[in-house]
Amino acid sequence: MEDEDGEELVGGENLQRMKNVGNETEFVEKGMSGDIVQIESTGFDIPKGRGHRTKRKSRPLCSPFTDPTKRRKLSDLDVYDPYREVDPSKVDDLNKWMEAASTSDLVPLHHCDVEAKSLLDLLNKDAHGEWQIHAQSPRKEEFKFSKSLLKYVDGSIPELGKCWKDCRYLYAPCCAIGSHWFAVKIDLEDRTIFIFDSLKSHVRKAELEAFMKPLQVVIPMLMKLHVKCDDSYSTEKFKFVKMKEVHQQHNGSDCGIFTIKYIEFLQANMDVCAIQPEYIPMWRKKLAAELLAWHFEP
Repeated sequence: MEDEDGEELVGGENLQRMKNVGNETEFVEKGMSGDIVQIESTGFDIPKGRGHRTKRKSRPLCSPFTDPTKRRKLSDLDVYDPYREVDPSKVDDLNKWMEAASTSDLVPLHHCDVEAKSLLDLLNKDAHGEWQIHAQSPRKEEFKFSKSLLKYVDGSIPELGKCWKDCRYLYAPCCAIGSHWFAVKIDLEDRTIFIFDSLKSHVRKAELEAFMKPLQVVIPMLMKLHVKCDDSYSTEKFKFVKMKEVHQQHNGSDCGIFTIKYIEFLQANMDVCAIQPEYIPMWRKKLAAELLAWHFEP
């Protein structure tokens, strides 16, 4: 078989063209797109005909993206791993952003904008960061308390939320006395609120009781009216229990990252006692990088 130039063609769907260049013979592959790519050259004449096709390395294995020597097996990204290293590309982006960032800048995230100072404070273990959130397209009707609360109950918010009818446990961050954060796990069946606090001595008993009362009262009312829809469901207050076996922070500014990790560990059914203060700097950096990239790995 010959092509338009009179050169002999061998092969099937991807045609090979043998060209004589001096005493050497080059194999050239013509793909379906019409591109010509040189595969290899030899120093002797290649026998022609059936049974004499030259074996050569598979082209995909020549790619640096599929080179077996560079290939590494990734862990299961569907499984929550709190100790997984942060993506190096996200760290690079974070470092570049920090070089040019001003504390007065607004950083656009997925649903809102936050002040750059908030991200910078997240990386500072001694900073008492207060997140200033700016709604991107505020509409008054979205901020009516009752409607927003009912959206949580029916699972329409947040993204990937679930209706309370399909849940036994609720997890929430709580901020008491202005700036101290702790996590709560609410058992809807046992009517109990479990408190996970990394600085237990910060909130006095009377202050905690006053802070928890709205949760104790509102949740059973929501369950009766919008979840169970049953007049016989009791609206008696939920009880709360302060968990004792949790590690405590070593400073006055790590309560926020402890709260995030409590919720992550609890929903993954992992032991919260594994949350150690020495891991906090790594988790701060990872969270800042993933917030900036708005891409989160489990």
